[in-house]
Amino acid sequence: DKYSVNASIRVDQSNLFGSDPSVQFKPIWSVGGIWNMAKEDFLNSKSWVNRLNIRASFGYAGNSPNPGEGGPYDILASTSDPSYSDFGLGYQIITPANDKLSWEKTRTFNIGLDFSFLGNRLDGSIDLYDKRTTNLLAQIPVDPTTGFTRVLSNLGTMTNRGVELALSSVNIDRRIFRWTTDFNFTFNANKLVEMYLEPPQSPYILATQDYWTGYPYGTVFAYNWAGLDPKDGMPRAYDSKGEAVRSITAIDSTDAVKYMGTTVPPFYGSLSNDFQIGDFSIGIMFIYNLGHVMRNDVNDKFSYRFCENLHHDFSLRWKAPGDEAKTNVPAYYSLKNSEINETDITYLYRYADINVLPASYIKLREVSLGYSLPDHACKAIHAENISLRLIASNLFTIGFNGQAIDPESFYLSSGGRSDKYNPYISASLNIEF
Repeated sequence: DKYSVNASIRVDQSNLFGSDPSVQFKPIWSVGGIWNMAKEDFLNSKSWVNRLNIRASFGYAGNSPNPGEGGPYDILASTSDPSYSDFGLGYQIITPANDKLSWEKTRTFNIGLDFSFLGNRLDGSIDLYDKRTTNLLAQIPVDPTTGFTRVLSNLGTMTNRGVELALSSVNIDRRIFRWTTDFNFTFNANKLVEMYLEPPQSPYILATQDYWTGYPYGTVFAYNWAGLDPKDGMPRAYDSKGEAVRSITAIDSTDAVKYMGTTVPPFYGSLSNDFQIGDFSIGIMFIYNLGHVMRNDVNDKFSYRFCENLHHDFSLRWKAPGDEAKTNVPAYYSLKNSEINETDITYLYRYADINVLPASYIKLREVSLGYSLPDHACKAIHAENISLRLIASNLFTIGFNGQAIDPESFYLSSGGRSDKYNPYISASLNIEF
């Protein structure tokens, strides 16, 4: 009862890589062991120790592309167009052939501790892990003259290291009142340590791409903001020599673009409290995501006609010399101006460091209220149990971005809003006969 060892092995063969058996074959295996320390003589006499296990495991796992995203053949989709409607359907390549794909392979080492103390009033687990993924599957940029800007390929090698903590406690346990707490905490640090292709050495690509060698996935790089030009309100950024320029092509070195953080939260988890009061129950759960960043939702109208709704920051735009001291929103010109390049304006402003915000948030995910009818009421209709439950979700969010943005309803890397998770309420009735 003190030691146990377990092992497993499986073999996958996927035709998503083609028909060559040497590409299809993928063995997956793992081995692990547990030491039940609570059974040892030096702990067996400790009444406050109910469970104490040390675990360790090592193994390999693998991923293949989703169907339709890779393989040795072009994948087509039918399409129609009035210009050739007399000839029936046309076809377009939605996924180009790639016979160089191989399995994504992940090696994982994990060591953990499971514990329960004080008559099982406090129990939990803590895990430390180290993962290394090779042949990482990802969309990578390619030469656009091929007809595609990105294709699925084996990108490189990534590491993930972190700690996971889970705690459960029985705080009060009385006949008519019980209070329990559950807390989960995770820290993860990942890094792309190697890329199998040479990335484009361009400041623009660096500012708009979400992975880069030596940095975590979801990277956010930004131009070093140099303020608005006093003469016409155009955005500027510093180049690698510290000079203010007005064009993205004038920034000729990646040294002028700085790392701001990642859109993937390194810290996340939840906190739940449950109360049982007689036949009533109340549950409250918070979630949190901390330590990551996002781009701000900013004005993007700087010239030509109005054909859509305007961002509220449009009213804060530069209008006359001197405004650069009180605003960072570029000017708007209704008429075409040869000195104005809207691409430069958009990218220098949107991808500037002043528009990178904290994406951390805490959210009240759920509040529940339950009631179980007493036994005599259930027996009146020959039921074993009758319970009512009312659940309210997504009641409020505490964001740290200062812009009233819910990061769960936002494209963090590009800076755009998506459908928001509004509060909603559901009710249920459960009857067991």
